Amino acid sequence: MDQLQAFHHLSSQVKILYNQSVVTFLFPIVFAPAVCGLLWDISNHQLLLIWCSVVVIYSIARYFIIWIQKKEGITPDNVNKWLDLFIASVFISGLLWGAACIILVPYEHDRLIEFTLYNSLTMLIVCGLVAGAVVTYSVNKWVIFFYAFPALVPPAIYLMILGDKYNSALGGFVLLYFIFITASSIRLNKQYVYYINIEFEMIMLKEKLRKYLEQSDKHKISR
Repeated sequence: MDQLQAFHHLSSQVKILYNQSVVTFLFPIVFAPAVCGLLWDISNHQLLLIWCSVVVIYSIARYFIIWIQKKEGITPDNVNKWLDLFIASVFISGLLWGAACIILVPYEHDRLIEFTLYNSLTMLIVCGLVAGAVVTYSVNKWVIFFYAFPALVPPAIYLMILGDKYNSALGGFVLLYFIFITASSIRLNKQYVYYINIEFEMIMLKEKLRKYLEQSDKHKISR
């Protein structure tokens, strides 16, 4: 029973992650060109286009993973593989978005306000993507962590290391946002776990009822 419940719990998480990602994987495809347009006047065009192309191509490639998963299905033998693959995919995505404000917005000390403004707008997009992922990814607490951490913590540390009050404050706020998102996702994960367990109990009760009715019918026939 414990193994069956563990498989149901894990397979439910994987199904939710892959099913809902059909929509969430679209967001990077939309927002990467938006970042490209936003930073076009101040960023290195070649670097900007390379980053944007990598994000878009990688996001499209993730749909191929969804297609393979749907085709193969979920079994006790492959459920951990599909979860690990999803965690790896969101980690890479998080790294790509976390690198945006570090490599795309050139730091110039005499243009500090402009640098802070563009970084703030870029981080606003990244924070929005992380917030949007909370609903889908919180079904497994490791998935949301491996997406939010590389997307938010490295740029937050980078901004604080710069040392000026504007970017240090911005980095601090991003770090606080990461803590808030993590705490919120943990609470949401508990709700997911609760409802998945309720679903499993309902399945077991239906199975017991079915067996009871079968035995009752057999008993009536024998009489």
